Amino acid sequence: MSTHHTILSLLRSRAFIASVALMAAAPCVFAQSTALDTYQIKKIIDRADYTFANRLLYKDAQQWVGKTVMFRGTIVERPIIIPGEKLYIQISGRNNGGDVVNVVAFLDNPLPTPNTYAGNVTSISPGSRVSVYGMVQKPRDFVDESGYVRFLPTLDCLILYDFDDRDNERPLWTCRTLKR
Repeated sequence: MSTHHTILSLLRSRAFIASVALMAAAPCVFAQSTALDTYQIKKIIDRADYTFANRLLYKDAQQWVGKTVMFRGTIVERPIIIPGEKLYIQISGRNNGGDVVNVVAFLDNPLPTPNTYAGNVTSISPGSRVSVYGMVQKPRDFVDESGYVRFLPTLDCLILYDFDDRDNERPLWTCRTLKR
């Protein structure tokens, strides 16, 4: 059989046609499932306060509750324990001025994992370095794995970017209200 006939046979095979159709459709499915409200994202970034720190919240919590803030940090490997709560992560880092920020961030949908969208998304897991945008809520008492009670700020997480994405070009995760 000639090379020409072998190629034609391959092109006609059902498996090949199905594979090509799947590959052609995959970018469309991925793009649709990750369409974001870029206008609202820009508004969040523009209104964010970059000076938020634990010590400032402890001095005057009412000044911070309901305010949108931004800081950079690492998702804690062994976060505090919240039995029966909704999704959350603990993030420890610093604000733009170098002040300590250590918060419990509540999520309204799961973080991306390596299997999300057939591996086309960077995963977020303990140890990941991120830039965080969130709305501050009241501080609460939490218990860590050693049994110590810690009084920490909480926030509703709005957007997570990779730590090195300084221009906020590609969100790794957003809250549901920012997804179309």
